[in-house]
Amino acid sequence: MNVLEFISSIINTIIWPIFIFVAILILKTPITELIKNIAKIKYKDFELELIDKKLNEFTISSVPSNVELEMENLEAAKDDFDVIRKQINLKGPRFPVVLAYRYVTSRLVDLCEKHNVDVSYHDSRDLADDLFEYGIIDLKTRDSLISLHELFSILSNYDQISESQAIKFLDASEVISLQLEIL
Repeated sequence: MNVLEFISSIINTIIWPIFIFVAILILKTPITELIKNIAKIKYKDFELELIDKKLNEFTISSVPSNVELEMENLEAAKDDFDVIRKQINLKGPRFPVVLAYRYVTSRLVDLCEKHNVDVSYHDSRDLADDLFEYGIIDLKTRDSLISLHELFSILSNYDQISESQAIKFLDASEVISLQLEIL
């Protein structure tokens, strides 16, 4: 084996790892963005649900379209959510998600009691349906409440909730709570 054959064999040996490394560097951002856009992956018994996309879509769609937020009358609710947000640093992201969901549920119960809707046997999803049937909330608010319930069910089954997921859930919960406070 002469020197040229030796150099050629070394190049042939290392060219594929270098090619793969460069490809990963070039495609890192597009692959990351593609993965973020996948909501659910299922293959036989394996199922992966990526909650970030759902949270982003829900946060955007939960912004009220036909309800004018009267901000001066909602300071107490905003203060409550500021306290809930501080719990992320104190107790981790799971605890504030539960607090925010309970806060929204308690606003639902208050709204039902205010309008004499029976709350003795309902969960929050049923309460949203009942409030819609009585004409107390609009369809968009009802759908937002049901989506929040579904997101909470998904998040509560996750082993690890990230801080960004918790913040997005809290943002959506706050918007919905503010809508309910107005009603």
